[in-house]
Amino acid sequence: MYMTLAVHKGLREQPNATAAICGEYRVTRAELAERVARFAGALQRLGLESGDRIGILALNSIRYLEYFYGVWWAGAEPDVKDVGEGAKGYNALNLNTSGQSPKVIQDILKYVHGKGQGTELTGKPFLSYSAGAWQPSGDIRAVDSYLPGEWYRVSIERSDGRFTMEISGKFRYGGQTTYRSSIDAAANCVWHFNRSAAENASRCLDEGHLPSLDASFPNWPAGATWPDWFMFGDPHTNYYEGDVLYDDVRLEVWR
Repeated sequence: MYMTLAVHKGLREQPNATAAICGEYRVTRAELAERVARFAGALQRLGLESGDRIGILALNSIRYLEYFYGVWWAGAEPDVKDVGEGAKGYNALNLNTSGQSPKVIQDILKYVHGKGQGTELTGKPFLSYSAGAWQPSGDIRAVDSYLPGEWYRVSIERSDGRFTMEISGKFRYGGQTTYRSSIDAAANCVWHFNRSAAENASRCLDEGHLPSLDASFPNWPAGATWPDWFMFGDPHTNYYEGDVLYDDVRLEVWR
């Protein structure tokens, strides 16, 4: 779960319900989500980057709530400290985080999943472009959104070992614009990117296997290759609603 899930869930389930009240002033869940997203977008336009620190000085009001969620929405993580020795003696833990970067998650993957005692993980983390950088999908915070009834032009390119994604159209907060970014498949170990032996995947090899399988099913074996496959749609139906239409689909090959 990421920190803005409550805002997304409230917007989806009861957009017109009251989200917060301060004196005579109140906002609906839809109004709160819009103001949070606008504030997050403003932070990014001001040049907010990974590693920057943000302090909040505000009255005890709904505006503070908007800033509070807006900083997270823009891609921030809470500034916390490892409890270290203070954690000894506890046998239960409530984790309010996402992704695989926190140290406690790394320890769970190493000492629990690594010994076959946890839920099986398949493949590498999915990567998505958000907040000006490629991030594991569990860490992303959206700062823009599509508009209903609008058409968007999307292109996915693969060339010289890089994937490039470009989306153009009218967005809710960015207006008429184009988002475009590339990622080096080999450097980031994009899952099974190597279609042929000519594409060097040596740094990504993983001879391990899932606990339910034996060593004859390694995760990323040496010498193996995988052809490209394309899929239309989104498997994450627990977050999204509505329909998406596809038109004028083209496959272009440069020789």
